[in-house]
Amino acid sequence: MKNWIRNRKGQGAMEYLSVYSWAILSVMIVGVALWKMGVFSPPVGRGTNGFVEIKPIDFALSTGGNGTIVVINVAGLDVKITNATITPTIPVSMSNCTTNVTALSSLRAGSKSTITISGCSAMGAVTGDTYRYKLTIEYINLLTDMPHKSTGWIWGAFE
Repeated sequence: MKNWIRNRKGQGAMEYLSVYSWAILSVMIVGVALWKMGVFSPPVGRGTNGFVEIKPIDFALSTGGNGTIVVINVAGLDVKITNATITPTIPVSMSNCTTNVTALSSLRAGSKSTITISGCSAMGAVTGDTYRYKLTIEYINLLTDMPHKSTGWIWGAFE
């Protein structure tokens, strides 16, 4: 009779371990996948992501909230940039930004234009702190007169 009770305790422990080990394994797999995708790491260096026809090729932003973004037309057609909107996401304590596109005329294929930024003052940010912005560039295809948007992210360190 004693052997039967001991075997029963072992069976309960094995069932407990097998049920909870699947849950622990699942959480570990999700955690590793998120870690490999960079979810837990802030952006390092400078970079862009997500733009299609109008792409930033160089940019700089100061802690005072002023900056410059140089974009290039890679659409293969002449376009006219009509507006640019920048939305800060990191740091979130930034004020609303104002953008000004210097070339609101025709932008030929392969040509560059400059977008100036002002009013993006980061409360308490110092040189070297990181930022991440969502940038939307609105433009018109001059061949078809259809409006389009090129949206993406830019990130870097305040200069």
